[in-house]
Amino acid sequence: MGVELGKKNEELKLANKALKLALDGQQAIRDETLAQGRELYKRSMQTNKTIVHFEESSSDHFDEAMASIPTEEVDGQATKKVAGQPAHAMAHRTDSAIYLCQSKYAMEILHKTDMLNAKSCNTPICHGYKLYNTNSEVFSDPTLYRSTIGALQYLTLTRPDLSFAVNKLSQFMQSPTLAHWCACKRVLRYIKGTMTKGLVFKPASRLTLEGFSDNDWACDIIDRKSTTGFCVKLGDNLISWGCCKQRVVSRSSTESEYRSLSTTATEVVCIASVLKEIGINLHSKPMI
Repeated sequence: MGVELGKKNEELKLANKALKLALDGQQAIRDETLAQGRELYKRSMQTNKTIVHFEESSSDHFDEAMASIPTEEVDGQATKKVAGQPAHAMAHRTDSAIYLCQSKYAMEILHKTDMLNAKSCNTPICHGYKLYNTNSEVFSDPTLYRSTIGALQYLTLTRPDLSFAVNKLSQFMQSPTLAHWCACKRVLRYIKGTMTKGLVFKPASRLTLEGFSDNDWACDIIDRKSTTGFCVKLGDNLISWGCCKQRVVSRSSTESEYRSLSTTATEVVCIASVLKEIGINLHSKPMI
């Protein structure tokens, strides 16, 4: 018993040390990631893409930048399409915000899966419901399952609320069962009732970088690994999020929390480094 407690304390110390290194900015950031970020920024400038610094004092520059984006008429309303965005992602600009929504793409997914007339539901996944490989018979059309999950992964570009459910379902791509397909259809029913949801970007008087993390300890009943979820906000705007299974088994919920914090800290440090590379200075130190 004493040996196990000693090992657990040692692992927590190591996790705490890794978290401290990440928060202090001492954790190594891959050179390739930064190089890709710099190259993407240079390329965006060469193709007249616009990176907007959301501040109240820069509204004139913001209007000039948005005026340079081609305008199209969609259902009688002027719609801005930003170069480089996915074909189905529509940017709607008002006087106070920019809205990103993939309602057209979501409609195509529902049409492809014959779920346009399905009854909507309030959540993408049932609370406490566990998925595994042997709780049902094999689904007769695995290709449909895989293509649907792939389409849903693309939809998460503007729908962070789908990340956890899609991450769960994507773990059974090799041999999906009827239970997995039923869980997938619940996600589609949720999309049916939330077609107009998306991302909202509003002006901010201060540019602050904040990270939030959570975890589901030992949620996978097959390998008992935990799931990490995180999101990062720049000012009041959500700019990065993710959901992934942890690589190792955590022996306690505290250890799982530390691993989630470490993942979030790495993401925050990476984003802060990219912002610094392209000349955007934060008004305060990043927080988690």
